[in-house]
Amino acid sequence: MKKFFENIKFINGLIILILTINFSVVVFSSYRNKSATYDEAVDLSIGYIYWRTGNFQINPEHLTFWKLFVSAPLLLLKLNIPDKLNEYQYEIGNKFLYSNKISADKILLIGRATNAIGAIILGFFIFKWSYLLWGYFGAFLSLIFYMFCPNISAWAGLISTDFGLTVFVFLSVFAFWAYLNKPSTTKLFLTGILFGLAQASKVSAILLYLLFLYFGIFWTYYKKENTSFKIIKSVFKIFIIGFGVLALTYMFFGLPNYFIGVKAILTTMKEGRNIFINGKYYQFGVWYYYLFAFLIKTPISLLLLISFSIWQGFSLKKDMNIKLNIIFLVTIPIIWIIVNSLSKTQLGLRYILPIYPFIFVFIGITLKNFNSKTKYIIPLLIVWIVINNIKVYPNYLTFFNEFAGGPKNGYKYLVGPDLDIGQDLKGLAKFLKPDEELILSYYGNAKPEYYGLKPQYLCIVSEAHNENYLNSIHPKRRLFAISASIMQMLNLRVNNSNKTDFQWLKKYNPIKIIGNTIFVYDITNDINAYEHIAEIYLSVKLLNIAEREYQRILLLDPTNEKALLGISLFYAENNLYEKAIMNCKKVLFKNPNSYEAYNVLGQIYNLENKLQEAIKYLKKSIVINPNQAEVHFNLALIYMKLENYDFAKKENAIAQSLEPSNK
Repeated sequence: MKKFFENIKFINGLIILILTINFSVVVFSSYRNKSATYDEAVDLSIGYIYWRTGNFQINPEHLTFWKLFVSAPLLLLKLNIPDKLNEYQYEIGNKFLYSNKISADKILLIGRATNAIGAIILGFFIFKWSYLLWGYFGAFLSLIFYMFCPNISAWAGLISTDFGLTVFVFLSVFAFWAYLNKPSTTKLFLTGILFGLAQASKVSAILLYLLFLYFGIFWTYYKKENTSFKIIKSVFKIFIIGFGVLALTYMFFGLPNYFIGVKAILTTMKEGRNIFINGKYYQFGVWYYYLFAFLIKTPISLLLLISFSIWQGFSLKKDMNIKLNIIFLVTIPIIWIIVNSLSKTQLGLRYILPIYPFIFVFIGITLKNFNSKTKYIIPLLIVWIVINNIKVYPNYLTFFNEFAGGPKNGYKYLVGPDLDIGQDLKGLAKFLKPDEELILSYYGNAKPEYYGLKPQYLCIVSEAHNENYLNSIHPKRRLFAISASIMQMLNLRVNNSNKTDFQWLKKYNPIKIIGNTIFVYDITNDINAYEHIAEIYLSVKLLNIAEREYQRILLLDPTNEKALLGISLFYAENNLYEKAIMNCKKVLFKNPNSYEAYNVLGQIYNLENKLQEAIKYLKKSIVINPNQAEVHFNLALIYMKLENYDFAKKENAIAQSLEPSNK
């Protein structure tokens, strides 16, 4: 049976064609209804600007080639370029995408389709390499797992330099392997070109310099051939050709911007970024981040197949050629994970996406020796990964395996690029009804107005300018939509304050979860929700919006203590001290033991520069409730004004003991 199928090339070709068409349709359709993700507008617009102007000074940290590749078809449309190219790159991206002669959806669709072409090319060469190593059955297994892996489906349909890097790291290593097996001048030049395109795709491709040297030395050692000098010489020729290709992508004169980009990325790697992992926050990353992400975002069927492949590899270790090929395939995944784990900047599984093609080729080894055990196990694993793919469609980026409880629970473990990069704004717009008003906490750079949304923003994480709209005082129905990344407080630590915390939402059940990333709550006439929202606005100094929220509360409950005190602070900030004090006294008349009212009175008198009065009321607040870090801190500031440094130091120490984040 095996020989029969191996000899019928037509059937093999037909199967490959069907798989490719299915893959293309799935990827293409899954992102038609997704809004622009965090970096897509930048990558697409800057690539187009490179083509049209040759100005490589914009966005140098994201290298040239993949941006040039995905934007090339747009040249046929003669799109407009923003007038001011010295603006922030995200402003340039948004103007290009949302203010052009054709719609943003069409521009995105073209860029994403071009990105998907790279995915099809990558799939073909995964099949090719696996076939050369393990035969047709192994190659089909590699291709099936590649095309149904949700992580590949996720990034194949998005404009991403990480995917471009994945394509060319694999192609360059495959070409180098082919050259080492049978050296020729043509293969040498092809390897050099692909190596150069990898270098021009993303800075992390620098790793290939060391890996190619290692592969060259390792190959000659195990082959026991006296050709080590020749191989090393060839490796340096590849480097030279590759550097020439890299320079060509910058049209040579723009090459200094490459080194500027490399420096910027290396600096970022040292500085670090906030990450959320399994309910905890880390400012400078954590060593196990990528291992953790790999284990819960990779389909379990693939993890099992990797285990079987390792076992199969050990059983075939006496075959020196197989041993050599296995080491060639597993070295890059191991090194890539280790190096990225050492970085303080850890921004999602996408940073280790280049390991997956090598894994897909490697798992083909399980069908090297077709036997009764694999005959029953492999089909089950194939069915499993296909089911995973179907169930998460079209929300591939949000895939988490059964270890994490599936895609709906992914936000509990990882956010940001592992789940939520702003892709579901279009879905939110479709869900919202015309008479519903919206408060939006959005993580992303897509333009809400383009999708018909006019939200009142609350703690957005966006690189682009957004027009804010205020909800009416008497909304018919009011919804609060929040991105998972913001709900988990990613990149949203405001003055180390827990007042911007969204943990209060745990008491609420969302009426809808859009694409596993945007949680929608009905907060119509919900005083508790309004209080929390107003407090957040107050903590980030958006006093006028906070005041409107408090006014809404007072319409529902005219004696609400938090609303009266919140409006008092608004009045005080606007020099309306008498009105502010009157509100506080209303609260104290109803509740003489309101330590919050005494605290606010202290702040009002401080703003009025009546410092002794301020101290008197703050101390009254402490007598009622001594465990208020904020009040002790406010006292410390007043004592500093009075140059009473001993008292200031004492109050500050108490504040820090009560709330260490105030340090």
